[in-house]
Amino acid sequence: LYVTADFRVVEIDLLGNVTRSWVAVNRPQGEASEATPVDALTFHHDAGLLENGNLLALSTEKKRLENYYTSEWDKEAPRESQWVMGDRVVEVTPEGEILWDWKAFDHLPSERIGHETFSNYWKRRGFPDTIDWSHANSVTKLEDGSVMVNFRYLSAVVNFDPESGEVRWIFGEPS
Repeated sequence: LYVTADFRVVEIDLLGNVTRSWVAVNRPQGEASEATPVDALTFHHDAGLLENGNLLALSTEKKRLENYYTSEWDKEAPRESQWVMGDRVVEVTPEGEILWDWKAFDHLPSERIGHETFSNYWKRRGFPDTIDWSHANSVTKLEDGSVMVNFRYLSAVVNFDPESGEVRWIFGEPS
């Protein structure tokens, strides 16, 4: 299973034959006819198949935040309205139905930013004028049913309950 640069998740067999694939239909490239459409903006960095056959994947949502940072180094830098990308975790059926999603914007403070927020990552990926806030790199469902996400730019690992959305714990330097 791998995630492509054009926001698809592809499953292959041991011979390299594509067995299934999903595509984020709201991606800048539009739909991909050979993939199962999913109502998502992106797929990025990490995805995995669950025991029930569903897909657990990192996705995103883009929000316009008012009075947002223009510098990751200078707290006193002028603020302005910014398009900001935040992470979203989704569980998707083989048919492309999203069973649940968890949005970082709804559970974590967007005022906490880290190094490389202004790195142009999302601009290079087809989202001009969009800065990167949380930048998750991995997602894992644990045996107790909770989900753990590593947020690179927040320098934190977050564990949450996918049923309630409640954050169980955050492992990270609090400042």
